[in-house]
Amino acid sequence: DGLVISTPTGSTAYSLSAGGPVIHPSLDVIVLSPICAHTLAVRPLIISQTDEIKVIIEPPSDKVLLTVDGQIGFELEKKDIIRVKKSSQEATLIRLKERFFFQRLQSKLGWTGISYKTFRQTPEV
Repeated sequence: DGLVISTPTGSTAYSLSAGGPVIHPSLDVIVLSPICAHTLAVRPLIISQTDEIKVIIEPPSDKVLLTVDGQIGFELEKKDIIRVKKSSQEATLIRLKERFFFQRLQSKLGWTGISYKTFRQTPEV
């Protein structure tokens, strides 16, 4: 149904929902996560940030929409080419309080440390 292209920062957002992996922010990689692939042969792929990604809209494509960071969508035509590569400019992110990567994951993904054993001991209703 589509393709999510993300950085490590975006790997815990829509890419994760599409079945992509969580990537540590120190890694210089790009994640390609297919959306609702109809075959098990199409899996997420991790490539270097030095690579350029080229997506060509091939017939018989129906309506194709390009959305960047969840903002306004752009309708694409057959034979359009999308090129994605790392910018030479870098963004500085502001952190209001220091939290480590795994603490953020634990909070965001609900990793509470509850073991499987705890669930088995819960009485059935």
